[in-house]
This record gives sequence, C-alpha cells and structure tokens, in this order.
Amino acid sequence: MDLTSTEYDYLDVVAWHPEGMRLTELAERMSVSKASASAMASKLEARGYLERTPDPEDRRASLIRPTPRTAALETEESAIHARAAASLSAALSAEELARFEELFEKACRGLPSA
Repeated sequence: MDLTSTEYDYLDVVAWHPEGMRLTELAERMSVSKASASAMASKLEARGYLERTPDPEDRRASLIRPTPRTAALETEESAIHARAAASLSAALSAEELARFEELFEKACRGLPSA
C-alpha cells in the first residue's frame, strides 16, 4: 500500500460513509482541525482516493466520498490479513497460535481507542 497509517485512518473513516460526509464531520471524527482535515482530504483527492461532490442539502457545502480506489483497499487489506494469518498458522502450533491470539487480544484491549 502506498499510504501512511494516518492517510489510511482518514480513508477508513470516509469508507464507512459511502454516502459522503462533510469536512467538519471528518475533522471531528479524526480529532483534528478543519484545516488539517481539509489538507489531508485534498491530498487524498489528488491521489484518487476521495472525491468531493456537492451536498444536496446545502449547495455551499460539499461531501467527501470514497472512490472505487478506496474500496479496492479493502480487498488488498483482506489479502494482506489472510497472508499474515496463513504465515502465523504455518509457523505456530495450534497451542501457540491460541496463546498468540489471547495475548494479541489482550494487547489490543490496552490500546487507546481513536
């Protein structure tokens, strides 16, 4: 993938709103200023991951929507996860894999939520 983790985080938020979302909502969800969200949206739009369309409820505003390129990331991400799972399954015994999953879930619960 040619994305930073921050760029991917933005796309993940927008992908959950295929109908589109306003820039202010994106900024709120990312806990950043509207200017920061706008700069990132422009960057991702220029790279073909996002598009802006007029907001039918307010012609002065626009909606940020995912493009098919963003949707393709889900397929790529699923393939990466499948390869990682297959590698782990091949490298670890069933007992080790169960322990790994237990520890991984525990570690994830300890991470701050976005």
